[in-house]
Amino acid sequence: MKVLNFINQKQTKDSNQITKDNILEAFKKKLTGKFSHDTAKTYFSSLNCALKNQSFSSRSEIRWDLILEHALTLKNRTQVSKLKNALKHFDNRNYLEHKEDLDKIHLSKWKSRRKYHETFMLDSTLKRINNIRNMKMKIAFRLMLLTGIRVQELSNIKKSDIVFMKTTKRKNSKEEYKITIQRGKGGKTRSLFGIRDDYVQKNLKELLKNLNSDDKVFYSANYMQKTATEYGFHCHQLRRAFAQIAFYHFNCKVEVLQHFLGHVPKTKTYLKYINYPVSLYGTRFDIGE
Repeated sequence: MKVLNFINQKQTKDSNQITKDNILEAFKKKLTGKFSHDTAKTYFSSLNCALKNQSFSSRSEIRWDLILEHALTLKNRTQVSKLKNALKHFDNRNYLEHKEDLDKIHLSKWKSRRKYHETFMLDSTLKRINNIRNMKMKIAFRLMLLTGIRVQELSNIKKSDIVFMKTTKRKNSKEEYKITIQRGKGGKTRSLFGIRDDYVQKNLKELLKNLNSDDKVFYSANYMQKTATEYGFHCHQLRRAFAQIAFYHFNCKVEVLQHFLGHVPKTKTYLKYINYPVSLYGTRFDIGE
């Protein structure tokens, strides 16, 4: 009898594990279809860790008390935020029921400590970027500075996402480019108009000439980040420099800057960006004109 009970328990456990794997796999596909690769990976990993020690055959069998216990073990607010976002998209009804408890856990955690950042010297970095022989890589880095686009978002840009248009109806009117970011961070779609740069405008057109509509224009995020490190800077530093140029020298409104950066309107992340130690000394703020 004991042997029979053991076999039945094992079969039930195996069956539950298969069902659990199927539920998680379906959730992964949902995330992949809605968010960027990095966001989907972050949310899935967070939920997977929270459900690691649970066995269930349906979502109704998931123990949310154990999820809350797991949330208590997380180190900081950033980790709890990732879990909250994952749960919201996994099971919104139960998430709303436990949101108050999750919010209390979130507030009880320490904020992640800010790293010390040395002053980013934009003028010397631009000189190194301009000496890059690989035109595609050079244009990629300059676009990060001109638009504030994230490196992951830039890596996903296709030819069809870039459109050139006249600024006015006059014959001698200059063209400007519009970049549409499909499923950026947080699954958001937004359009960007960069700081004018005739050099980038001209060479970006050349890069697009021999590409098909669905072809990606630039390299992978990892490869661009690796190349940036070899040249002594980080891609995100170009994004922060853009924020300061737009805010301080082009008087860009906060709401517009938040849109360009892809930040949620209620957050104040832009404050970190415009106060980031960036030296613009020796740089032409009307880059390329």
